[in-house]
Amino acid sequence: MRIFGRLISGLITLGLMGLAVSLAVSNPQDVDLHLWPLQSVLIMPAWLVIIISFGGGLILGALVMLVPLFGSRMQQRRLNKSIKTLEKQKTEISNQLKQEVEHSKSLLAAPSSRDDDQ
Repeated sequence: MRIFGRLISGLITLGLMGLAVSLAVSNPQDVDLHLWPLQSVLIMPAWLVIIISFGGGLILGALVMLVPLFGSRMQQRRLNKSIKTLEKQKTEISNQLKQEVEHSKSLLAAPSSRDDDQ
């Protein structure tokens, strides 16, 4: 199964690389970028602008996907802590119950003082 996943990943990577090369060859013209707070103009090839935009979108999308992941990880840690606390309580209660059962057995096994009088 791992080999199949690597094969699919490699095919997707090769496809994206082919798309990037095709984009670069198809769009050799330059694009003027005017950045609002600055008065300067940035001149870049069109393919570079598109690839930078695509990469920025990938990074922002990954960050947006990580936010719920961190929340679920925190919840998992809280639940694991609760499980450990409950297991400790269960062990303590089980030990107390064993002691009470042993104590009850010892009381039942010991001859009573009434039996000695008769």
